[in-house]
Amino acid sequence: MKSVLVLILAFSSFASADVLECTAGSEKRELEVASVEKGCELKYTKAGNVEIKATQKNGEEKCVEVRERIQKNLEGAGYTCATAKN
Repeated sequence: MKSVLVLILAFSSFASADVLECTAGSEKRELEVASVEKGCELKYTKAGNVEIKATQKNGEEKCVEVRERIQKNLEGAGYTCATAKN
């Protein structure tokens, strides 16, 4: 039961107020898990253009999973990522 609670708290930490900013020199990317009704959407911003990279009708697990995968790819390409509050 404790592991389920920890998992829920981990996913809830990426509420719509949190934006993950990734930078490499002057290049900037933003990843935001936004709440949509009972689910989520993952917004990816590059050069001012916003794309929806993932959606889920209930919960945020898929949005967080895709966000983490994109973050890993960006960091592998030399970006540094940090959470910033809106």
